[in-house]
Amino acid sequence: MPSKNNQRCNDARIAEEGLQVDESNSITWNKSHSEYPRNYSWPRKAYDTGAILLYELFTTVISTTGPSAAEPARREYNIGPVAALAAFSFAYNAGQALGSLLLPPYSESIGRRKLFIYSAAVYSIASLITGVVPSIAGAVVGRFIAGAASTVPSVVAAGYIEDLYNYKHRVWVVLAWQSSATLGLSIGPTYGSFIASLVGW
Repeated sequence: MPSKNNQRCNDARIAEEGLQVDESNSITWNKSHSEYPRNYSWPRKAYDTGAILLYELFTTVISTTGPSAAEPARREYNIGPVAALAAFSFAYNAGQALGSLLLPPYSESIGRRKLFIYSAAVYSIASLITGVVPSIAGAVVGRFIAGAASTVPSVVAAGYIEDLYNYKHRVWVVLAWQSSATLGLSIGPTYGSFIASLVGW
């Protein structure tokens, strides 16, 4: 059993972060607090939304460059086309599938802001591993981890948008978010082919 002093410290920390404990002993937003996302200033909301849209666009572009990278990588690693596609496309999609199952409930428990920051760092490191480790195993591991990290802007972002906007504004932000994903799907194969032909995979 926590002591009363510990309980008071926890309650103060919860209140400081814009949260409150409701009647069912669940932690919820204090909707009058300045840290409640819907009370953010419009410049802060625009900044957060812009970061989400750019992150979604970038990860979607990179997700669709796998087939373009597979062919030159296949020659470098002396592997078959199926193994190359599995390493560069399937591994990424498998990571996305796993991340889509694990990260949304996790974000509900610990919050989304830190998850966005950590996933961007992990995504960058995984992409570096894919290109730097001189073996097909590095590509598989890097692409799998990058795929898992990419689910934050693809799946978790919906919850963050819901936190930031009421239903009137949310419709347009979700449209922009989905449009950034569609744009990424359109740009990715062309971008991947251009880079692969210019500098290799």
